[in-house]
Amino acid sequence: TNILAARLRLLTFVGVIERTDPRAAARNNAYRLTTSGNALRPVLEELGKWSEAYLKTLNTDMVHIVNQASVTQTHHQA
Repeated sequence: TNILAARLRLLTFVGVIERTDPRAAARNNAYRLTTSGNALRPVLEELGKWSEAYLKTLNTDMVHIVNQASVTQTHHQA
């Protein structure tokens, strides 16, 4: 499946983004943040700052553990 298209559909469904022209074909469309999406901006900015400060220190072992957990979770969802 197309991961980007699925994520755009989800974000549209939950009201975070909206298509700029709902009548246009999906592949020829642009999206914009809704009021709800704009309200998330400060949260996402702070999350970005947190990740810059703390995730730089992750070593390769921790990254491997996180990746393994993601793979395991994906297999359980299938």
